[in-house]
Amino acid sequence: MFEFKKGDAIKLLDDNIKGIVKKVDGESVFVENSFGFLEEYHVSEVLPDGELEDEFPRAKGASKPKEVRLKEIKKKDKELKIRKEKNKIKKKGPAKKIKKVNKPTLEIDLHYNKLEYINPNFNIDSILAKQMDSLQNRLEKARENGYDKVIVIHGKGEGVLEKSIKNFCNNRGYAFYDANYEKYQKGATVIELPLNH
Repeated sequence: MFEFKKGDAIKLLDDNIKGIVKKVDGESVFVENSFGFLEEYHVSEVLPDGELEDEFPRAKGASKPKEVRLKEIKKKDKELKIRKEKNKIKKKGPAKKIKKVNKPTLEIDLHYNKLEYINPNFNIDSILAKQMDSLQNRLEKARENGYDKVIVIHGKGEGVLEKSIKNFCNNRGYAFYDANYEKYQKGATVIELPLNH
């Protein structure tokens, strides 16, 4: 197992997140992501990011976290632009013409107690399936009504719903990022909706 130290560039094993190690405490690795948020991961979830290490070689014991973070942000911006361009290219059948309107950002709360037709006796998998169906339907309605982005409130919890939402977005080519930390903590994700998808 790799031994991490402060300033190491890392990436997550099961996610598309990269960052800089800010602290190591036993088997916990505290990582500052490209948005400047500090997150805690188990050492088994983290891998060294060779790309960033090669781009920013460090002197022994020294690190350049600000430079690495800036490089990461530029790289994420570039990836978002590429993803948006792919969304423009991908078209399934004749696309509906949807007029873009300036509307306040729509919030979609996926807490199970906020959804209709949820039986309190449902098991966790059934609740998650219902939440994801609701997300898909509500995103489509938002897109048809001219919203170009929505904030999906999933809560902090164990991260199962959040991970499902991000996988959903990746599979459909939607750009997404963490919502305003001060307002939502880590409990919401912003999803950008292509109007002609």
